Amino acid sequence: MKQDWHPDELAQHWTLSAEERELLDSKTSATRLSFAVLLKAFRFDGRFPERREDIAGRIVTYLASQTGVPPEAYSEGEWSERTQRYQRAQIRRHCGFRVFRIEDEPAFVAWLSERVTSPNPEAEALKIAAYEHLRSQSMSHQQRNGWVVSCALPWCNARNGWLWRPPRNFRRLPARRWMLS
Repeated sequence: MKQDWHPDELAQHWTLSAEERELLDSKTSATRLSFAVLLKAFRFDGRFPERREDIAGRIVTYLASQTGVPPEAYSEGEWSERTQRYQRAQIRRHCGFRVFRIEDEPAFVAWLSERVTSPNPEAEALKIAAYEHLRSQSMSHQQRNGWVVSCALPWCNARNGWLWRPPRNFRRLPARRWMLS
């Protein structure tokens, strides 16, 4: 996500609506601010930030002024996996999204295969296109943002008849999860 925001852009993309403010009413202090950041980031980008640092300080300050929480609370607040899962589930429900499921994988791999034009596609462009596609289908993925594309690429390449060698840090999935017809 970009780091330099003009005040007009902040107002356009990061202003909390009355409905969003109601959603924040049940949250306290730092949780309210981190939830607001996750909510607006998801609305803007269609996915959640992987790390706190992915969100520009100006965005945090802008949202902090709307929530009545000091901006420092964002970096000091809890960012645990459990809290993240709970907050993300609330945000997905509120936005009308659902989690990407195993049943969605064959259709996603087929969609992605049509867009992979070489054995070594431009990863960032492909990742952006993939997440835009998931967003258009009102789906989000629970794993880290690059995970779904990196796991689908071997199968896309196999479908297109290309040899693919995984990078050293590639995590393999159980074979049953990526069965293709």
